[in-house]
Amino acid sequence: EALDLVLGPDRISKFPPVEEFDFHNAHYLAPPAVEGEEPTPVPIKIEVVLTDINPEVENRCGQHLEFWHTPERRTLNEGEADAANPPVVVSCLRLETEAVYNPEEDEFEAKTCYSRSPNAEPGELDKVSKEVKRLFGFLYLRAVR
Repeated sequence: EALDLVLGPDRISKFPPVEEFDFHNAHYLAPPAVEGEEPTPVPIKIEVVLTDINPEVENRCGQHLEFWHTPERRTLNEGEADAANPPVVVSCLRLETEAVYNPEEDEFEAKTCYSRSPNAEPGELDKVSKEVKRLFGFLYLRAVR
């Protein structure tokens, strides 16, 4: 379910994209810090690292690519260009989905973004389009009961 939320092209566009039971113990609102104030929404955050990316995805998402150090299981930081040697280091794409309850609209909202968004405004991330998600080829088959 979590991977479907991040990688599935249709999951985010369904309404609602998440439900209260997608949150641990259905805990989507934190109690107010001070009595009488409003509760605070508790977000879900899911991060996925994709490796073995096909050339079409690499071309479409080039500005968002990072480098994954396979033995150390981490992304390379700026200044580590000397360590970017295949096959130990491969290109990767980090995606993150955040889902949260919006009390003003009384509904759950979710969006999937690139973790590396060099052209986005400070504090913002570029959104992953449905078209790009289709290129991932992720298909989640639910059990029919």
